[in-house]
Amino acid sequence: MVVPKHIKTFIWDTPKENLESLKNPRFIIERIAEYGDFTAINWLKSSYAPEEIISSVQSSRYLSPKSANFFALLFQIPKSSIFALNHPFKNKAERFN
Repeated sequence: MVVPKHIKTFIWDTPKENLESLKNPRFIIERIAEYGDFTAINWLKSSYAPEEIISSVQSSRYLSPKSANFFALLFQIPKSSIFALNHPFKNKAERFN
């Protein structure tokens, strides 16, 4: 899969040469779900099966409650099945307090 330039801005810490061969779509789905804009979300919906997006959102430990809630509404996912909505979210700064 070719990752558009616009999408690469949301995956800033992965070398560009590794993006095309990225074997773990969950990584890209989580990044777009957390940091993406509407253009990126539309690309995500056209590039991955809804089941794959839903599965990634449900099991992600990296989504903020805000992003998880947005995707729950967008894909009509029961909130009780989304890990990020049922477990406290800690950002990096809170982990060290």
